[in-house]
Amino acid sequence: MSDTNIKAIRKENEALKAKLEAVVKEMSSLKEKLDKQCQPLQSSSTEQAKSLQYLSDEYDDLKLFKSSTDKEIKRLDTKLTDIILIFDKISEQIDVIEQYSYNYNVKIIGIPQTQDRNKTAADTADICINLFHSIGATNVILQDIDIAHRIPTRGVSSKPNSMICKFTRRLAKEAVISEKKETSKLTPADFGLHRRARLDHIGIFDHLTPKLQQLLYEAKRFKMENNYQYCWSKSSAINV
Repeated sequence: MSDTNIKAIRKENEALKAKLEAVVKEMSSLKEKLDKQCQPLQSSSTEQAKSLQYLSDEYDDLKLFKSSTDKEIKRLDTKLTDIILIFDKISEQIDVIEQYSYNYNVKIIGIPQTQDRNKTAADTADICINLFHSIGATNVILQDIDIAHRIPTRGVSSKPNSMICKFTRRLAKEAVISEKKETSKLTPADFGLHRRARLDHIGIFDHLTPKLQQLLYEAKRFKMENNYQYCWSKSSAINV
């Protein structure tokens, strides 16, 4: 299942869940209004034409209606709650599928970017292979890469766009990750640049799902607030 399909299913699932939660909220509001309407009826003045017996019969009918309505609301509320639980389970399964797909990816930052916007996925894959070989992962070959591309940026940035490289084999990815610290030794010459050319910090990381990215952000904030020394991610785990 492609990342696009996973995102589409997740979006549809979340939209349906939101609608169900809105219905549950409306039902709860309706019940509150019904409770208020069914408070003991009292005569506001002696000029009312209704007899006490008529008021009593009307109140009994109203109580019966309320009891019947309460049962129906409770039945529907239980049913909706069960459906929401099913949607939660579906969301969990989507997370599992998405995480499995991301486990084959690495995110690369700092790779110099040329002005040529017509570079293909094959060109980007070649850049990745050159990088991997430069840091010592020489056993990784072009056939180990499924797809590689730059991540478009929303705004203007002086930094090169990050890259995503998706592998066909987890072993190839692990071979790259095991050598990622060697990126600190890279020079402009490794990318065909003049030796005095500026080279930003180059890093290779596990590609995290949006959910894990948010969790990592929260973990880093927790680290800062509580004076922890380290916070890092490895595979699908966030460590502090």
